[in-house]
Amino acid sequence: MMPRPLLQPLLPILLLGLVASASGMGLDQAVAKVREQTGGRVLSAQTLNRVHQIRVLTPSGQVRLIRIPADGKASNPKQGR
Repeated sequence: MMPRPLLQPLLPILLLGLVASASGMGLDQAVAKVREQTGGRVLSAQTLNRVHQIRVLTPSGQVRLIRIPADGKASNPKQGR
């Protein structure tokens, strides 16, 4: 069965969440954490080299890139622009 066209752009994000370490923080958990902490809208999320990279639009209109290790070892997420 073919995925619906509206779901196709989300498939890489959903699949990357499954790749994250079982003992660490999954991509979906990292996205929820960033959404809760920033109050912003998540624009994209991916995992590269065991680091979740989440791009978020803040309520003030700034786009931020938040990096969270997939192993869950860092206590504070790293922010970038």
